[in-house]
Amino acid sequence: MTAKEQARVNQTLSKKKIDKIAPDEWLNDTVINAASTLLRKLAIENDIEVGGLYNVEFGVSANYPPALGNWLQITHNGINHWLLAAHGFGHNEDPLSVTIYDRLKKKGLNRHVVATCASLLFSIHPRKGFHNQQARY
Repeated sequence: MTAKEQARVNQTLSKKKIDKIAPDEWLNDTVINAASTLLRKLAIENDIEVGGLYNVEFGVSANYPPALGNWLQITHNGINHWLLAAHGFGHNEDPLSVTIYDRLKKKGLNRHVVATCASLLFSIHPRKGFHNQQARY
C-alpha cells in the first residue's frame, strides 16, 4: 500500500458513536476521519475530483502526502481546534494559495497549520516552497 493509500484508509462510525456526536462536544480523530471518508465518497458519486481528505493522524507531524489538483483537508491546529484547508476550486489563481475555513474565525495561522498546508502543496512547487498568506474567512 502506498503512503497516499495509507493516508486515505476508510473510517466508518457505528450508530452508537454517531448518536454520541453533539453540538459543542469534542470531535476526535475517528469522527474527523469518518467525515473525510464521507466527503471522498460524495465526491466520487458526484464525479468531482478532490485531492487531500487524508486521515488526520498524518497531520500530527505535518507529513501529509502531497495532494494534486484541487484539494480539501480537515486539519487540527495543534491546540484543540479543527480547521478546513482548501486549495483550488476557483478561490484564487495563485498555485500556492490555500484558503482556511475556521468556524471560530481566529486571526492568523499558527506554524502547525502552515506546515500542514505546505506538506500538501509540496509536489506542486517543490522549489518555491510555501508562503504564508492571510487566511480568508
